[in-house]
Amino acid sequence: MDTDKRMSGPRRAALAALVTLSALGLTTACGGSDGDDAKGRSPLEPYALVTKDLTGYTVTAGKADNWSSGQPEADRPECRPLAHATGDKPSPDAKDTVARGVNKTADPAKGVSVSLSSYSAKRAKSLIGDIEAALADCRSGFEATLKKATTRYTKVHAEKAPSFGDDAVAYSMAATSQGDKIVMNFVAVRSDRTVALFAGFDLRDYGKGFKVPEHVVERQLAKLEKLRKPAQPGKSGSPGKSGTPEKSGSPEKKPEPPKKSEAPEKKPERPETPEKKPEKSE
Repeated sequence: MDTDKRMSGPRRAALAALVTLSALGLTTACGGSDGDDAKGRSPLEPYALVTKDLTGYTVTAGKADNWSSGQPEADRPECRPLAHATGDKPSPDAKDTVARGVNKTADPAKGVSVSLSSYSAKRAKSLIGDIEAALADCRSGFEATLKKATTRYTKVHAEKAPSFGDDAVAYSMAATSQGDKIVMNFVAVRSDRTVALFAGFDLRDYGKGFKVPEHVVERQLAKLEKLRKPAQPGKSGSPGKSGTPEKSGSPEKKPEPPKKSEAPEKKPERPETPEKKPEKSE
């Protein structure tokens, strides 16, 4: 079933003109790959969600037709992190990005876009902070432009962040596009050098929106945590269950006993006790 086909032309155009959201196109289609067939194209592919990871949801990979690509630019520099988060990547300097669409099987109009992006260690740590700063500076709204199409975000609101990963932030944004009010809900979570970005939509009722389900975030973070390896740098062997490197296949050499000197050390002789003479009887 294709939710995108059930929308009217003007409504579909309004949403497509709003943002790219690499997975926004994904969430409009129920068909296509569920992610299992997409492995191998990126180092992040094995850590992306697939349908078997979630009960009651369908996971798709591949973008729907007629959806834009790129990174929207904000009219104010301080709002740039929020505009970029609606694009193909959470920010243009992501080293690598994979995306999935997650739809409720019983109601495919309710969907979540999920992207995983890798960064340098320094940039990964600063990205969540940049979004938090933008939320404080851009509460009254801002404008974002993509391919000469401008969208006005009328409300930006910080939400309670989930307790996953190393850093996390949650927020909602309301926008108007071609007369339609559209509400989007976002969650961004950092795990080491990788940032997972979630965006929830209701493609039937734009103005109502769809909150990102916590268990979708939890399942994605559980897979993402497998990227973290406790192996100690500079030591061979893969990490064992205890987190310490396992021993290599060659047997460990036992230390050789200390060499004895050529002349064995002579033990000190035990002094003889004098023989006791019997006492004479009177």
